[in-house]
Amino acid sequence: MGPPTDNPEMAKRPSGLRAFRRVLASYQLDFDALRSFAGPIYYSYGGLSNERWEAMAERLQRVLPRCTVERYDGIHHLNTSHQAEPGRVAAALDRLRSDAEST
Repeated sequence: MGPPTDNPEMAKRPSGLRAFRRVLASYQLDFDALRSFAGPIYYSYGGLSNERWEAMAERLQRVLPRCTVERYDGIHHLNTSHQAEPGRVAAALDRLRSDAEST
């Protein structure tokens, strides 16, 4: 098999990617539907990750009523929280499960 440009399927991808970008750009997320979600959400991010991960956490907390966010200092998105501190993540998920069962 030659380089990707020799593959006729590769010629179809640029237009497909452009179509995908157009759909994403025009999609309107239903924030009211998200706000009505009653289930617990757990979001963790590493303190060494790009600041956009913290911004996502802040947005999630504003939109989802039962969102728990935990920052894991000293790690980043390539060394995820469940890899770096599996016990802490397991305990957090267990708390969320207990909270969900009690409501």
